[in-house]
Amino acid sequence: MSTLIKMPDSSGSNNVTPAGVRLHHRAVVVAAETGGALGGMVRQLSIDQFENEGRRVSYGTPESATAARKLLDRQMSINSVPKKVIAHLLKPRGWKPPVRRQFFLDCNEIADLCESAEKIFAAEPTVLQLKAPIKIFGDLHGQFGDLMRLFDEYGAPSTAGDIAYIDYLFLGDYVDRGQHSLETITLLLALKVEYPHNVHLIRGNHEAADINALFGFRIECIERMGERDGIWAWHRINRLFNWLPLAALIEKKIICMHGGIG
Repeated sequence: MSTLIKMPDSSGSNNVTPAGVRLHHRAVVVAAETGGALGGMVRQLSIDQFENEGRRVSYGTPESATAARKLLDRQMSINSVPKKVIAHLLKPRGWKPPVRRQFFLDCNEIADLCESAEKIFAAEPTVLQLKAPIKIFGDLHGQFGDLMRLFDEYGAPSTAGDIAYIDYLFLGDYVDRGQHSLETITLLLALKVEYPHNVHLIRGNHEAADINALFGFRIECIERMGERDGIWAWHRINRLFNWLPLAALIEKKIICMHGGIG
């Protein structure tokens, strides 16, 4: 951290100093990043103490250093979850159902993923305004194997695929009925975080707790994550569903929504 040294005026000094420089027996030390954690801290100290004070301001107390490291580790963890999900799941030709049913993400990772995606959805309008070219996907209902086959056949949303020049729109009903609702929704959320302007998700009728509590998603969460963690993850993902857009308009000509109009 850099510091700014202010020399208060001292009209009583008889010392001869270069033009424009006035010395004082005490310096005022102000943290340069006044908007940071130091909050514009100001201290007065003797000139002969300045070297040690500079170290203290630069490096902070052990407690503040530990807090800063924890904050950095937390931020790195949040940023790494989408990449972990994509690396683990986006395998159009190589994905196979897990031998063990236990899901590979824990509650903290699901929380981080939902938090990152929710911030993006919260900033989007209820009706998305999209442009062509764009691929449109209907109900997935936890059929993750089918999603991988579609990506294999028509291209995948990745830098090695066609994400640079084609958008992806998913029309809802990501969970329930199929055996891999957790894989389906977490991959789509991870893709949304990684490509927020190219991957678009709107809400279907199964993105509601009263529906997916009955048609399989809640049970899958419990079976694959344990009762306590599974119920928590189910609630957290359903809270995120409340932020999803409801429709998309492509080139101001084609209206897309789950179930159509009527």
